[in-house]
Amino acid sequence: MADPTAPIKQMRQTLDRATRSALEDSFRYWHTTFAPQHFRRAAFSRYPLSYAESAKRDQVAYRERHAEQIDARRQTADPLRKSGRFEQAFLSGSYRFGAASKFLHVTWPNLPRHVRLRNPYSGFSVVEAITDVPEHERREMQKIFVAALGQFMEQKFARRKSYGRWVTDTGD
Repeated sequence: MADPTAPIKQMRQTLDRATRSALEDSFRYWHTTFAPQHFRRAAFSRYPLSYAESAKRDQVAYRERHAEQIDARRQTADPLRKSGRFEQAFLSGSYRFGAASKFLHVTWPNLPRHVRLRNPYSGFSVVEAITDVPEHERREMQKIFVAALGQFMEQKFARRKSYGRWVTDTGD
């Protein structure tokens, strides 16, 4: 006897795959468009909640300690960009997606160890700062998510039309 709920289960699995694919697309968009902004000096004004006074104090202290290297252009005073190792590892695109289907778990295998540490004096956390997504970025990512989800579902459930020996998928 055939399972009467089989089409519903198939639809749910397809929706899970579509959601996962759309989440990955929206993350890739964020990673290429908005993530580089965290490594520029304008990040203090662009992300005021993530780069609060503690992060600004850290930058001032860092600038004072490394003034000679910064003047000689061997180091930078931009936020999250001390030596450039973190920026290079984070923006290189060598990330992996986790196995969950309801949410997106992203890991970067090449990140330096210091990224995961919280500053003991000011409480500033690089991970919290970089994963802060303001409302305008969230809206852009939502547009990408909805478009990718619609495109995936349209491709999956398009009616098939046969023209002689070949078959095409149409959105009709």
